[in-house]
Formats: sequence, structure tokens, C-alpha cells
Amino acid sequence: MTSAVILPFPANRNEPPAQEDPNARLDRALASLDAALAQQRQAMGAWRDSLDALRTRVHGLNDSVRHYQDTLGQLGDNLGRLRDEARRLEAVADWALERGGE
Repeated sequence: MTSAVILPFPANRNEPPAQEDPNARLDRALASLDAALAQQRQAMGAWRDSLDALRTRVHGLNDSVRHYQDTLGQLGDNLGRLRDEARRLEAVADWALERGGE
């Protein structure tokens, strides 16, 4: 990361600042601005890449959750059928016990 160039203030405010070529100063400022913009473009590209990766992960998570939900639904259906069969067998056993006592 490029840091900014700090331009020093004159030690004595009554003294005029050292004369510097305005074009050289402008060239330095423009070069710093170009470098900052290049870094900004790079950072934005990395941010977009991160968003794409996050989007991919979220879609994968969504697919996993849907699969889990479907599996739980199938398990619930199977358990319901087993419960009904157990109640039917319980009724048969109760009937058999009643008939056996006669």
C-alpha cells in the first residue's frame, strides 16, 4: 500500500516556502493519485471475487439445506408408517391376548 507524501510546513511562518517547480509537484500528486486509483481497482476486484465466492458458498449451503429438509421429510414419512404398523401390531397382540384368555 502506498502512503501519502507529507509536505512539511515552513518552520518559520514568516519565511516563504522553498520554491518548488509546480509542474514537478503536480506530477508527484498525479502519480500518487494514479497509484491510489490502481490500488482501489485492485481492492474492488478482490471484493467482487469475494462476493462471487460467498454467492457460490451460499448457493451450496442452500442446496445442502434443501437436501437435509427432503431427507427429514422422508424420515418423518417412514417413522409415521412404522408408528402405524406398530399400532396395528399392538392391536393384533391385544386381540390375541384377549382371545387366548378365553
